[in-house]
Amino acid sequence: MGRNREKLDCDLIMRGGITSGIVYPRAIAKLADTYNFRSIGGTSAGAIAAAATAAAQFGANNGDANFLAIYELPKKLAELKDGKSMLERLFQPQPGTSRLFSLLISGLEREGKFKKLLRVVTTGLANYWCYAIAGAAVTLIPLLWVASATGLGGARHAVLIIAALILGLLTAILSVALGVFRDIRKRLPANRYGLCSGSSDMRPDRAGVLPLTDWLHDFFQSLAGSTPTDDPVTFGDLWGNGGDENAPRDIELVLMMTNVTRGISHRFPFLEGAGASSISTEANSTS
Repeated sequence: MGRNREKLDCDLIMRGGITSGIVYPRAIAKLADTYNFRSIGGTSAGAIAAAATAAAQFGANNGDANFLAIYELPKKLAELKDGKSMLERLFQPQPGTSRLFSLLISGLEREGKFKKLLRVVTTGLANYWCYAIAGAAVTLIPLLWVASATGLGGARHAVLIIAALILGLLTAILSVALGVFRDIRKRLPANRYGLCSGSSDMRPDRAGVLPLTDWLHDFFQSLAGSTPTDDPVTFGDLWGNGGDENAPRDIELVLMMTNVTRGISHRFPFLEGAGASSISTEANSTS
């Protein structure tokens, strides 16, 4: 490989955490002005940053340095695409879990408790409108019929109408809760207990943004000087030692992830001599 011999060598380990992930892109790009990255490690958000660093160093070693793309990443993720930031658009739910996803996102806004509750309720009513209408009808139709049939007038009629509307809203909310419960019981298991798989077979959304896993593959491939349709860059490619375990490695990348199901941690690559796993897939499995 064509490593820049005028630069110093640098080992880099990156921890997890959203805050750290925000800092990493420009810190990595700045370090790349002075250093070649040799041994790179990371966990969670740090693993994604580590994989990006390794891919960019691989590209640099092959004469296609692209650390500028890492430097510009925070700005790119903040760009608005059809009313949403690109970062928000990376998380694209499957059709069966889209209602649950919208409800979850509505509760993440940084605002007062009452305003947040109101946002969650209105989002639930909008996304589960069929449940809301059915629930409201169960209460509204009988009460409105009573108000009409009894011939009440004046204040009593107004009170009955107001009571009907309030009870209709409450039963609508209860019906939405039933719809949410049914989606959790049926839709979530059908989607492997996740809201977003992160992949749509490289099909972007209406704003032209790929979901997270596909976007990471595209991004890592471009950093490494490859195209998305090329073979994925592997750990073996980074090592550059032809599969010889005893030979020096050009770039050493180690990623840590937590297996929540089994309650244990995993190290990638699993085997020292196996370089067949693509770094885009392994990095994303830590998120």
